[in-house]
Amino acid sequence: RVAGLKMDAHKDGQEVAQTKKEEKEELSRPVFRSPEAERPPSNRNPSPPYEYAGVTMEVFQSEAQLSQIRALMDRDLSEPYSIFTYRYFICNWPQFCWIAWAPVNSEYPEPIYDGLVDPETNRQIVGAIVCKLEIRRDGMRRGYIAMLAVAKPFRKRKIGSELVLRVIEEMHLEGCDEVVLETEITNTSALSLYENLGFFRDKRLLRYYLGGQDAFRLKMPLHPTIEPTSELPPVTEESTPSSSSSSSSSDVPVAV
Repeated sequence: RVAGLKMDAHKDGQEVAQTKKEEKEELSRPVFRSPEAERPPSNRNPSPPYEYAGVTMEVFQSEAQLSQIRALMDRDLSEPYSIFTYRYFICNWPQFCWIAWAPVNSEYPEPIYDGLVDPETNRQIVGAIVCKLEIRRDGMRRGYIAMLAVAKPFRKRKIGSELVLRVIEEMHLEGCDEVVLETEITNTSALSLYENLGFFRDKRLLRYYLGGQDAFRLKMPLHPTIEPTSELPPVTEESTPSSSSSSSSSDVPVAV
């Protein structure tokens, strides 16, 4: 019996090592870019970083930050995503991925979570938002908020709200007509955050999540005042991929 338990433990260890190896190989693969993403770049220069509530808000810079964003999201979101889902959003729409950075200092001398620290700058990701902007069949430019998370020690500073407002401004500069997202009907902190920013409940989606929970689709109409600065690919209304189901989710575990 003891020998059998040792063998089972050895097999479990091999499976864990194989899983880590596969994730490492995924991270080392070339960046995925769909044919739709091959479009003229925006004429706007990237928005500069700025300070807010003790953190630095900065647009996504390089693929090296993918693993750090994933480490934050996987810890807080209710459903898992594969690395390919992150690459779909971030590599095709990097201007709509914003990160909140905090230094590793006397206030937080150790990393909040494993995998968040950038060793080159000695700072860690404490918040991030991942979005996209596409053209619907009717010609409307729709922004979509796919993921938003803020590390627990940095909540209640309105960092989540600021990240949302930042990407909405970026989408507005690209001629966006409306912004949508989905969140669980029981996620009261997310509902409060978005409704305080001006979103309203557009519809209820039955059994939207893998666990069978319903979701609310939230929507915010925008009114562009400038001409769009880049050409975007026409897509169907429901074209977002997910790691483990046919629909994507947005789960915001932050407090306003």
